[in-house]
Amino acid sequence: DHVNKILLKFSKKYNVKFIAQNNNFYLSQKDYNAHDILLCVKNSQKQSTPIGKGKGFRFGFPNKEFYFKNKFQMYNLFSDLPEAFDNLKELIEKVEFYDISNQILLPKFNIPKPNKWIKKNCKDYDKNNENEYLRFLTYKGAKKKYIDLNDRIKKKIEFELETIKKIGYPGYFLIVQDLIFKAKNIGIEVGPGRGSVAGSVVAYCLGITNIDPIKYNLLFERFLNPDRVSLPDIDIDFDDKGREKIIEWVVNKYGKNKVAQIITYGKMGAKSSIRDTARVLNLPLLETN
Repeated sequence: DHVNKILLKFSKKYNVKFIAQNNNFYLSQKDYNAHDILLCVKNSQKQSTPIGKGKGFRFGFPNKEFYFKNKFQMYNLFSDLPEAFDNLKELIEKVEFYDISNQILLPKFNIPKPNKWIKKNCKDYDKNNENEYLRFLTYKGAKKKYIDLNDRIKKKIEFELETIKKIGYPGYFLIVQDLIFKAKNIGIEVGPGRGSVAGSVVAYCLGITNIDPIKYNLLFERFLNPDRVSLPDIDIDFDDKGREKIIEWVVNKYGKNKVAQIITYGKMGAKSSIRDTARVLNLPLLETN
């Protein structure tokens, strides 16, 4: 209430409209106890420990009101502030509805000016042709990786390059190899390769992975299948200290509006949930099992 009063004063002072919202942490009021147990699991506390601050207390919510309330409950809570709901209605009416396109958008990879090797080996070279530049870098790397660049290896490289061309994402490989090359240049440790990308000889030649798929007979089709077109997914591991550096470099090179981080949601398994809940409730192990 104290904070709300201050916010209302600010609203009046600076002529800023306000709306009424509830802080939601669980869907219904009956979920309070489950949420409280989850907090105890997270903080390795017993639920029997009283909520409060300092030694002998644990973190917890002060009441059971942090659930998703319907409009009638909200009207009742903020009946003294009808303006808040008028403002909320106005805000909702301003929301524009649009479809989120599932088209994959990649930043443009700037291909450098052609050198003698490119002019000699790439007949159809174009400074805007990502496929040809990818071919150039792949064979450049292949000459370093393989002492004997025989027909078998070339055939596999050509198959992969054609598949990458077919799915239309040569730029993706160029961007990934670019940031890995940069990371290594500034002293950031990069993992040897993880997941199905290890089956790609193109990725190996580009330095994206350090595992020779031909030597270990790994399947490229687990990574990209020419009969089932999908966006390639390359997992890269950077050391903890250098991770922020490479993210900053990518943002500076490609633009803040073209770089985003994703989140991974973890789920608790059934058995571990039972054990954790029992521990929080201080139930004996025999009963838990």
